[in-house]
Amino acid sequence: MTTLLLPVPHLNRSLSQSGQVCCISLKDNDLIRLFAMPHNIVPAIKSSVEQSMGYGAVHFSNEHNKTFYELKINGDPWNNNSLPEADRGRLALVSIIRTMAVNGWNILQAIDMSKRGSEAASETMFFQRIDTRLGAVYPNEADMFGMSFQASDSLRVITSAAVAHIPALRQAILAGWKLGLNKEQIVGVAHEFVLKGNPWMPSERDSVAVALLLSHILAYVRSQGFKLYASINTNKEGKPSDFWVFRRVGRCWP
Repeated sequence: MTTLLLPVPHLNRSLSQSGQVCCISLKDNDLIRLFAMPHNIVPAIKSSVEQSMGYGAVHFSNEHNKTFYELKINGDPWNNNSLPEADRGRLALVSIIRTMAVNGWNILQAIDMSKRGSEAASETMFFQRIDTRLGAVYPNEADMFGMSFQASDSLRVITSAAVAHIPALRQAILAGWKLGLNKEQIVGVAHEFVLKGNPWMPSERDSVAVALLLSHILAYVRSQGFKLYASINTNKEGKPSDFWVFRRVGRCWP
């Protein structure tokens, strides 16, 4: 993985100067771009990506005014068909978002900025600095895990920290999906539930059942002290792939 520092012509630096908002963009199959990012956080983001992907190195060029960081990752982590790289890419997203939280930046929203049927990812996550009067954010206040929806019938829970939530999620699926589970298995960094039927490609009749299933999942996760923190779409060849990130509710994110 390599990191380049590229010039941004006519970049409005007011957000950066205020120190209140910055953003991270996913591009193509393998790029992460950091805009208006506080320089002291960049090394931590670099480290989190490297640890999550399990390979590669990041090299920084000299810093200049009116620039953004670009991290190029070996492989195709935003390509939904390139498993297990895609799961490691999602693990990297959880690590990046958690790194931002520990450094006092909460996510505001994730938005697909392309809106043009692009064949590659173009998701941008906006972050806002928390009230400095809250003080330091402790690591356990930024506990997170991810959940992705694969193919027509698979739900994958990302990160080893999510192991404690597996029983509750299993219970939620069995309570909310009358067809039940086909199988469970460990796939790389993910715990995969394969559901019977096709919940992610439902018929009109089944769409209500799918909504109830997702409601059960959200309710059971909330009972464990977590809430949905971000919904991120990585897009390849016009095929959306929703990825949910859950965070522990607490002092810095009620």
